[in-house]
Amino acid sequence: MTWLRNAVVVIALLVTGSLVVPTTGFSSSATDRSMHVAVVSDDRAYLGIHSACRDNSSQLTITNRLAAGTSLDVTIAVNGTTESIQNLAAGEFQTREFDAVDADDPVRIGASGNGVAIDLVRTLPTC
Repeated sequence: MTWLRNAVVVIALLVTGSLVVPTTGFSSSATDRSMHVAVVSDDRAYLGIHSACRDNSSQLTITNRLAAGTSLDVTIAVNGTTESIQNLAAGEFQTREFDAVDADDPVRIGASGNGVAIDLVRTLPTC
């Protein structure tokens, strides 16, 4: 009888102790990750870039190829001129024209959206 009583007391203490001691689990976590993707041509990239000449102006077409629901705010700077595209939705494109662009003038393109940031430098054709 004493053995059974001692076993019940030990089991009761273990159960009580397990209820009092906190678990080693977690309730939430946060991460900040960078993503590296394969290099593809500008016309197949997540932020599609296509340049052309039209009526002595350089045209730059920006296409958002990110997942549905990811809209982008885009800034294009070339030769002292800055153009903005607001809320470029996935699958959409917009074209901007630039005059007086030299062959060596860098075009800086920045795009940002929900968890996405893209920065690149290209050149436009001289027209």
